[in-house]
Amino acid sequence: MTKLLVEINGNFSLLDYFGGKQNIKPGRPYVVNKSAFISERISKNQLSLKGTLKDSATDAALVKALNEAAKTSKKDASAEDIKSAGIKNFLKDYDINAKDETSNGSRNNGNQQ
Repeated sequence: MTKLLVEINGNFSLLDYFGGKQNIKPGRPYVVNKSAFISERISKNQLSLKGTLKDSATDAALVKALNEAAKTSKKDASAEDIKSAGIKNFLKDYDINAKDETSNGSRNNGNQQ
């Protein structure tokens, strides 16, 4: 199943019962399984699509990247800058087009569904 990195565009929560009871809240991005519900919310601009991810991506890994970015950020960094740094670091490892260490540095350009 395709995984996506998404973030709410507003001050509301979404619960996707059909995609595995995925709960998406405002304030940070989430790793979710692609479903008809998620795709519809992206098309209605209720969710921002931040990336298409490898199957190994987890929300726990995203939270870890966000926390690491907060720990290593400058004292005067804004919350948005910290979040952006965490997302960038997470996508280095989990974006579907990120380098795969097991494939001699070649990029995985498989079909994205």
